[in-house]
Amino acid sequence: MESEYFRKFLEYKSSKVDKKKIGELLAWDEGFQINRPSKLSDFLELVYSEKMTSDLIVLERGTALDLVERIEWMEKNIERLNKKVKLLVVALILVSLLAAWGWLT
Repeated sequence: MESEYFRKFLEYKSSKVDKKKIGELLAWDEGFQINRPSKLSDFLELVYSEKMTSDLIVLERGTALDLVERIEWMEKNIERLNKKVKLLVVALILVSLLAAWGWLT
């Protein structure tokens, strides 16, 4: 049952594609989209380039998940670094107070 449905699906999809018979070979043009990013790096290059042509960007699910994963990783690192900065600010204030107290006495 599933193989019959799948065969009909493939026949339907292939009916929309121009096919050429060359001898015993069958050739067709799938019409690749050049502007569509296929990897995360391609997506980032598209975002940071000034060649944005529209407000809508289509991503593959894997690329979108990679992007979400990287954003979550960066948010965790930002939180960790903010804690370190606060600790260093407190340490700097303490060292400055100790230096000022030592200079005054």
